[in-house]
Amino acid sequence: MPAMIRRPLGYYFYITGLCNLNCDYCWQREMPDRESENTKSRRNELSKDEWLKIINTVPRLAFVGLTGGEPMIHPGFQDIIQLLSGRNPYTINTNGFYLNDKILRDLIEYKASNLSISIDGFSDVHDYSRGKPGLFNHIVEQIKKLNELKEKTGAKKPSITIKTVLLDPIVDRLEEFYHFCDQTLKADCLNISIMKTTEHAQYDFRVYDNLKGVAAAGEPICHSYEKKQQIPDVLIDLLNLSKKHNCQVLYYPRVTGDAAIRHLFESEGKDGFTSCYVPWTLIVILSEGSVIPCLSVKLSNIRDLDYDVKRIDELKKYNDFLKWRSSMNHAEKSPAVCNMCCFSKVKKD
Repeated sequence: MPAMIRRPLGYYFYITGLCNLNCDYCWQREMPDRESENTKSRRNELSKDEWLKIINTVPRLAFVGLTGGEPMIHPGFQDIIQLLSGRNPYTINTNGFYLNDKILRDLIEYKASNLSISIDGFSDVHDYSRGKPGLFNHIVEQIKKLNELKEKTGAKKPSITIKTVLLDPIVDRLEEFYHFCDQTLKADCLNISIMKTTEHAQYDFRVYDNLKGVAAAGEPICHSYEKKQQIPDVLIDLLNLSKKHNCQVLYYPRVTGDAAIRHLFESEGKDGFTSCYVPWTLIVILSEGSVIPCLSVKLSNIRDLDYDVKRIDELKKYNDFLKWRSSMNHAEKSPAVCNMCCFSKVKKD
């Protein structure tokens, strides 16, 4: 499979490291207390014009994900999605704070494929975990408006994904929350991330020159849940329930059956993952231009590549990284630094 895929099929653009929230379990933002060349990147983030140059080199129909930080903070956000319109399928990951009537209209007009909104349960859990009273109600109101706009205009897109970090307070209400997403929000997917420890360098704003640096950042394992014993049964029941409804359920890491779900928690997320080909299909560009694969190994800076994503495929460090990951796949090993990665899949299905 790797020999057949020589150009990434998708790109994640972390268009800003800034975020207006400060969730303690989130690592996908700049964290000034961590030593990194990126801790000062907010003074050197790619401008709107630089992102537009990059997008113009992305092969048409290649998937693009806009994330951050909070991507809607970037002053060029509207121009970026306007350029993507009709050119590339793209998704936006957002905390929902900046959603308003204009942005909702833009999402339809500029043909966003998907809107992924973070909601970690009902208002008592979500607003507390985000430190923003009223945020849950604001998001719900905006999603309802988006659904009304889609119906009024006949638009099928953007589809709606609710991204939920599995927190202990929501475990007992997860089925109720699923029905809320399915029936009230009319979401197409409920994407539940099983929380992991944050000491790692997966899709991280900290970047390292080599794999030794990545390994030194830490090897993530599954979060130590208070309700660890009951969670597998809850997730299995929810997966079965979703088969009877419109809203799909997707778990990160990828677990698609009873045995896989149980094994993930029994092993604490330390082993049992299948071979992975994500590095061949997905590339990340961070807000200050660093180009990384799934692990935060700095391959180059997009500024040094004349903003041309096609040149990434030629980088020696990228190809060396692919050789390393290929050797792991060949040996049927999953490196500890890859534990609990969102795109990892547990073997025992």
